[in-house]
Amino acid sequence: MDENHYALFGLITVTYAACEQGLRFYICDLIDIEIDTALIVTDPYTATKLRDVVLALSQNSKRSADEKSKLKKLVKRLEKFSQLRNAIAHHQWGPGMRTDSIRPRKLKINGGKTNPVGFRKNDPEYTIEELGKHSLALASLKNDIYEFMEQTGAASRMDAKAAS
Repeated sequence: MDENHYALFGLITVTYAACEQGLRFYICDLIDIEIDTALIVTDPYTATKLRDVVLALSQNSKRSADEKSKLKKLVKRLEKFSQLRNAIAHHQWGPGMRTDSIRPRKLKINGGKTNPVGFRKNDPEYTIEELGKHSLALASLKNDIYEFMEQTGAASRMDAKAAS
């Protein structure tokens, strides 16, 4: 691994966090609370719980069916990046099976049983080009989340709150 891998790891991690922040801001708008309060109450949520909560709040809101559908699609897209983001944050990385690939490695322990991850033939692995593509796709998703906030009026309502 070299500095390009680490740069992409950082970019993926930071962009994923920006996507999560967008969901927190949307929660703020959905339940009409101050931004700092939304950040406080959503801070303990794992990525999975945050996605579940924003979808549940949306489904229980009076927002349009189209808005709810768009949010669900964005959340599903974000979910696809969770495994990679978690591997970057919580696994050691080593050589993959393919030429110039790397893969996350970890020994998971559950119920007293061990499960080595990253050592089997079919475990995920990535080339620098694949990591770059994931990074670009995640950046596109982040932009789509913030564009969604603009289109739904959530961003302007939050701006008005912040200004008052």
